[in-house]
Amino acid sequence: FLEDVETFLDLNEVRYTPDVQFTGKSGFQHTFDFVVPASRRMPERLIRAINSPTKEKSESIIFSWDDIKKVRQKDSSMFVFVNDKDRAVKSEICGAFAEYGIQPILWSQKEKAIESLTA
Repeated sequence: FLEDVETFLDLNEVRYTPDVQFTGKSGFQHTFDFVVPASRRMPERLIRAINSPTKEKSESIIFSWDDIKKVRQKDSSMFVFVNDKDRAVKSEICGAFAEYGIQPILWSQKEKAIESLTA
């Protein structure tokens, strides 16, 4: 699924750096699949891709974001591409992301994210 997301970013000419690590407030290292650098119009955007969305994976991503956002640029944002190709995604997973300021993007609706990622 990560390759699908990378292909999507490439086809839509999104500038990004793959596989980036940041140290959070806790001192833990967190890896993000892609980072889209800030532009004049948009802040830095971090991206993770989840192939099989579970409560545990979601909790891990939420912790990573919460831990590093305090040491990143003030207006940085986070996106999570969620694979819904083969199975429905529980609404509480996307709801949990939204509660922490993470923008969940269902793979079936990925086109909605293009403008936010290319700006």
